[in-house]
Amino acid sequence: MKDLDQVLSVLLGAEDEAERTVEEARRKAATLLEETKRTFAAEAEQKLASAREQARSRLESSRAASEEEARHIGQLAQQERDRLALHARSRMEEVARDIALEAAERWIRQARDRGTVA
Repeated sequence: MKDLDQVLSVLLGAEDEAERTVEEARRKAATLLEETKRTFAAEAEQKLASAREQARSRLESSRAASEEEARHIGQLAQQERDRLALHARSRMEEVARDIALEAAERWIRQARDRGTVA
């Protein structure tokens, strides 16, 4: 009976040791899982922050380029307006003279048709 008690005692001790080992493995697994989750979350947050900064930088660069292009287009439009105004001023005398000549010719023709011009 003594041998049976010893075997039973050894088996109970082994069962207790197995339970402690399983519980310790569970705790280690839970700890490892939490650490992995924290690491993954931190990496994901860092990647997200980096992507936001990159998007912000690209948006700012695009905005600056658009503003510069708009300024350039405005300058080109002003130059074209100035060129057209200068051209119109340079032709104004000629146009006025042509209008006056046409009016005079028309007046003369009308006068001849009425017989008032010699």
